[in-house]
Amino acid sequence: MRLVHPPSLARFNDTGDSPARLRSGASASSWPEPARDQWEEYAFLLHHGLAPGTLAAAIDRAKQVGVPVHRFLIADRRLTEQAYVDAVAAHLDLKCLHSSEVLPAGTTPIDGTELSPRLLAIMTQDQRRRGMAVALTTPEGLIGRESADARRARLRHAVRGLRRLDPTLSAAGPIRQTQLLAIVVALGVPIGSAFVAPAATHTALLAAVSIPVLLVILFRLLVLSHLLARRKAGGGANGRLGDAHLPYYAVLVPLFRESAVLPDLLEALARIDYPAAKLDCILVLEASDTATIATARAAVLPPFIRIVIVPDCLPRTKPKALNYALQLARGDLVAVFDAEDIPAPQQLRLAAHAFATGDPRLECVQASLLIHNARASWLNRQFALEYAALFEGLLPALARFRLPMPLGGTSNHFRRTFLETSGGWDPHNVTEDADLGIRIARAGGVIATIPSATWEEAPTRLKPWIGQRTRWLKGWMQTYLVHMRQPLRTLRELGLPGFLAFQALIGGVLLSSLLHPLIYAWLGWELSQGAFLVLPGDGLERAFVALAGFNLIAGCGSAMLLAAIAAHRVAATALIPWVVTMPLYWLLVSWAAWRAVFELAVAPYHWEKTEHAARRRPTQHAGVGDR
Repeated sequence: MRLVHPPSLARFNDTGDSPARLRSGASASSWPEPARDQWEEYAFLLHHGLAPGTLAAAIDRAKQVGVPVHRFLIADRRLTEQAYVDAVAAHLDLKCLHSSEVLPAGTTPIDGTELSPRLLAIMTQDQRRRGMAVALTTPEGLIGRESADARRARLRHAVRGLRRLDPTLSAAGPIRQTQLLAIVVALGVPIGSAFVAPAATHTALLAAVSIPVLLVILFRLLVLSHLLARRKAGGGANGRLGDAHLPYYAVLVPLFRESAVLPDLLEALARIDYPAAKLDCILVLEASDTATIATARAAVLPPFIRIVIVPDCLPRTKPKALNYALQLARGDLVAVFDAEDIPAPQQLRLAAHAFATGDPRLECVQASLLIHNARASWLNRQFALEYAALFEGLLPALARFRLPMPLGGTSNHFRRTFLETSGGWDPHNVTEDADLGIRIARAGGVIATIPSATWEEAPTRLKPWIGQRTRWLKGWMQTYLVHMRQPLRTLRELGLPGFLAFQALIGGVLLSSLLHPLIYAWLGWELSQGAFLVLPGDGLERAFVALAGFNLIAGCGSAMLLAAIAAHRVAATALIPWVVTMPLYWLLVSWAAWRAVFELAVAPYHWEKTEHAARRRPTQHAGVGDR
C-alpha cells in the first residue's frame, strides 16, 4: 500500500493529476485542460495566509517539476501538511481530523494531500451521494488511524510474503534432505576412503578443490580484462532527466540503535539533489529501539523525510523492516541506504536516467560503495581494497556480461513493481541483498551499475568486523543453499553461463573462504618437507598437484592485481602497497566463514548488529562521487 484511500478513488485514476499519473512522473504539460487553471483551483489558499506572489511562483515551479501545486508548497515548506489539509477541508466544507481527535463512527478518513482539490471535491461528492461521511486528514494521520488488523496484515506480508509466493526461494525453510545428504557424502566419503586408498583420495581431493578454484580464477581474469578495457566513466552531468520527467522516488533507510549517526544521516539525505516534492524518504525504525525513535522524533525533519515504526516480531532483520516500509512508501523507484551512508548528491538522478534509458528488463541499479575511514587501521585499508575490487571491478563486469550479481546491501535502486511482484526481500536471509540479486537474474531481470559512489564506514576493530563478516558469509551460505534446492530449475532460469557464474561467485567465495587455513597449512607442510613445487611421479596426481600450485599463485596474484587496479581507478593509490598483506586478511575472512557455518546451524536468522559512530564528513578522493 502506498497511501490508504477508499476503493472508489480508483474511478479517478484515468483523469487529470490522478495518483497513477503523478507517481509515473507525468509532466504538467500533459495534464488535461481543466487542470491548467491552477490559480482558480488553489485560490482558496489566499484566505489561509498564503501570499499571492508565493502562490503564483508555486504554480509555475510545480509545472516545471511535474507535481500538483499543493505538493510543491508542502515540499518547499510554504505550508505544512496539516495546514494544507485544514485549508482544503474548510474549502470543501469537510471535517478535518487532527492527530488527537477520535474518528467519528461511520466516517471514512481520506488523505487530503493525495489528490488535487478538484479531484478531491469530485471524490467526496461521490462518497456523500453514497451516504458516506468523509473527513480529511494527513498521510500520517491516516496511517495512525489504521486498524490493528491492517497493521498485522502488513506485518504478516513483510514476514511471509516471499514464502507465500514461492517457498523454495525463501531461506525460512530447512535445508533439504538431498542437500544434507550431499553434505554428509562430501564429508564422509573422503574421510572413509582416506583409510582405504589414501593416494587415490589425495588425488581426488586435489581435483575436487582445484577445478572449482580454477573456475574462480578464470572468472577473475575475465573481470580483470573487462576492468582494463573499460574506460573511466565520464562526468556526472551526463544522463540528467528534466525535473518534470523524473519519477517519484522512495528512499528507505532502515535504522537500529543508530541514535549517534542520525544527525549525520539527515545531513546526507538533505544533500540529495532531487525535487523534494517527488521524494519520500522513510526512516524505518524498530518498535523496540526506543532510543533511536526518541532521537528521530526530536529532530526537525524536512517534509520529504518521515518515520515508519516496524512492530516488533521475529525475525528481527533488515529485510523484514524493508518489506514493511515498502507497503507505505510513495514512489515508482525505491532506493535503500544504510544509516552510515553518504550518497553522492546526484545518485538518484543518475539511477532514474538509467531506468528511463536502459534495457526494459532493467530491475535494479547498483551504485558503488567506498570506505571513508580507510586510513583508520590496517583492517580498514583491507576493507577498502576489497570494496574497490568488488564495486569497481567485479560488479560492473557482471553487469556488462549480464551475469547474476549479488547486490551490495545499500545504494541499490529498484523498480517498485519488481519488488511488489517478486515478494520483496527475504526476511529470513541475513544478506538479503545477495539473494535478491540472484532472484532478479532468475526472474529474467537485468541489473546495471552507475558511476556514482556512496561513502560508508568500515568497522575499525576486529570484533565488530568479525561479527559483520560472519553475518555476510552466513547469508551467502543461505543464498547458495536456497538457490541450489532445485539446481536444474536454477540452471534453466539462469542459463549455463549464469549458472556457472553463480557457482564461481557464490560457491567459489564460500569454498575459498573455508579452505584458506587448509591451503596455508598444506603450503607450510610442503615447505617444511622441502617438497614445494616438487611434482610426484604419478601422471594424474602430478597434474592436479601442478594445478593446485598454479591456482595458489594465480589466485593470489589475480586477486591482488584486481584490488590494486581498482584502487587506482577510485583514486585510492595510497592503498595499493597494502595489497601484499591481503593473504593475512583472507585468514580473518576464513575465521568468519567457519563462525558462519556454526551460526548457520544454531542461529540461522540471528542478525549481528554492526555499531556505527558519529563521524566527520569524509574527504573524497578526486574523481570519486558522481563520476
